[in-house]
Amino acid sequence: MAAQLQFCNRVTPIAQFNKMSSVHTRRHHVPKGQSAQGLEAEVTNGLVKAAAALGITYMGWKYVDGKHNVSFDLKTLAKFGPVMGPVMKMLKEPGANMMKFWYMTYEQPGQASKTHFIEAATGKTVSYAETEALSNKVGHWALGKGFKAGDTIALMMDNRAEYVATWLGLAKVGVAAAMINTTIKRKPLVHCITIANAVGAIFGSEHLEVAADVAGDLKEAMTGAKLMVSYGEGTADFCDVHLDAELPAQSDAKIGDDARAGVSVSQPLYYIYTSGTTGLPKACNISHAKWMTMSALSLILGCGKDDVVYGSGLPLYHSAANIGVNGTIRSGNTYVIRTKFSASQQWEDCKKYNCSAMQYIGELCRYLLTAPETGLDKAHKIRVAFGNGLRPEIWNDFQRRFNIPEIGEFYGATEGNGATVNHCVNYEGQGAVGRAGSLFLKMRPMKIVKFDVENEMPIRGADGWCVECADNESGELITPISSITAGDGSTIDDFEGYTTKEATEKKILRGAFKEGDRYFRSGDLLRRDGKGYYYFVDRIGDTFRWKGENVSTMEVSEVLSTYPGIVDANVYGAAVEGQDGRACMVAVTLEEGASLDPQQFATHCKANLPSYSIPVFIRFLEEDINLTGTLKHQKVEYRNHGCDPAAHQDKMWWFVPKKSTFEPYGPEEYAEITGGRARL
Repeated sequence: MAAQLQFCNRVTPIAQFNKMSSVHTRRHHVPKGQSAQGLEAEVTNGLVKAAAALGITYMGWKYVDGKHNVSFDLKTLAKFGPVMGPVMKMLKEPGANMMKFWYMTYEQPGQASKTHFIEAATGKTVSYAETEALSNKVGHWALGKGFKAGDTIALMMDNRAEYVATWLGLAKVGVAAAMINTTIKRKPLVHCITIANAVGAIFGSEHLEVAADVAGDLKEAMTGAKLMVSYGEGTADFCDVHLDAELPAQSDAKIGDDARAGVSVSQPLYYIYTSGTTGLPKACNISHAKWMTMSALSLILGCGKDDVVYGSGLPLYHSAANIGVNGTIRSGNTYVIRTKFSASQQWEDCKKYNCSAMQYIGELCRYLLTAPETGLDKAHKIRVAFGNGLRPEIWNDFQRRFNIPEIGEFYGATEGNGATVNHCVNYEGQGAVGRAGSLFLKMRPMKIVKFDVENEMPIRGADGWCVECADNESGELITPISSITAGDGSTIDDFEGYTTKEATEKKILRGAFKEGDRYFRSGDLLRRDGKGYYYFVDRIGDTFRWKGENVSTMEVSEVLSTYPGIVDANVYGAAVEGQDGRACMVAVTLEEGASLDPQQFATHCKANLPSYSIPVFIRFLEEDINLTGTLKHQKVEYRNHGCDPAAHQDKMWWFVPKKSTFEPYGPEEYAEITGGRARL
């Protein structure tokens, strides 16, 4: 690359061209002994040489740019500069925390009276001044109850404007909020509150019944617990305090910096939990510094103070919704809250509230596509939709049906130290989760390394170091862990980990390319093509081995989900007695009244999938697929049921290789397989 750049820095052809042009404009001063025709030929020859040099330089630049994606990186860095510049400056200042950004926005002329939140179901508006006042009341209340900087309070509440004001108010006095998933109960609920070392808990009144089931366990398990609090209409016997009754008497005066004294920029602002698709959730540390970087995404995509962002009902306890809310705090725009996602209300809301941006996650876009077409599909003003998990097989249909010119698809784990962004404008780069060229990767190295699916570890070469994948080869994405010293003297690792050392250590890859280096393990398989586009392949643990080959659940799901009549396809590996590896199995839901022709469906699978990826077993679900609160497939229960038809009541098929079609599957077929009498 260096040699190519040196070539590009030779004598500037433009200067040569200008020199020749100046001679041309004075050609009536013909030197003695030279004819006008001779001078004309000399000038023409010079211009030809200049043009040739310019062309060669241009071709050289195009070669370098094509190989290293330099122009893309320069455009990307131009977007990053104005957004990340204030963050880097803030981190170097003593006393840095996210509250500085809140007041940078709030104190702008006219900001206090501007609408901060709109609650979609009722049309209720909340101004920035009202958020400021309520958060101050919460902060003064927390101080009055004896909470102090460094404490954690669990927060379990449905989407509403008070949710943000509550965690913001706690942050004003240095108390971190543990954002509890509102869909969990019993043991997982107790687990999530206790692993964050919470000393108090605030429950929206809509969750009091669930909280009452574990109140005794919580009071016993929570270290130094002070209060159990209800918020909203209604209360319960186990609650010590009803927040609605106490907040009106609190002061709404601004809380001084001294209340946050001693809180480092590297300390948690709040905790966000992993989805728990494969076990109990883990609490991810979101420090004040991490918040600053999370708040940048929507700004990088061009969302400014005049935008109205539709939250699509994404839960405020999750990082996806927080990206939108945090961007709102940074830019000063308006955020529309809906309690839960509603495909039937999405476009009506977007039109009604003049939304210019919307968020998405997981299967949300698929559900919007499966809804009947209406005149509202294009009657909105959405300029950009941003989020993660927009599936490649529906991307184009989604973008065109709803006339959304820009997609901001990003990839990154909540706890991770790196992210990729694909700002897909006018349909370019559809399906990718990000893009980066050589310049960007020099500044922020991300590597895709060869991966052993069976042992779920990166492959190491003969020299003991990890091996990078070639273009279009899938492997685990890893990102180097680096540290900076903040203005308050604290050291910040860009991978902040979890609340437990054991969980944190599992995500660190040590000695990847040299002694002493540390990389964050994404837990995901990705691939990168020659143009620098990154594509999500599968979750580690979801990919499985069958007949000596790696089967990607994402690849199979994409193929099956496009088949007429199928609403959703949850793909996983099922253990089969007497067989090595796991057989491809899929739990599907069908459109109402739809049915599949076994031969035609088999033909579709064979035409679009490698032989080892063709589903061996199909389970037709009578109910909807199990999803997390953020619309991710839950596979554990289905995987545990496996291919035993006695484990559930759903109808099943199996693929019969001799007949090359699907047939009904039940106890007899299961006995044939487990007895070794049937070939898979």
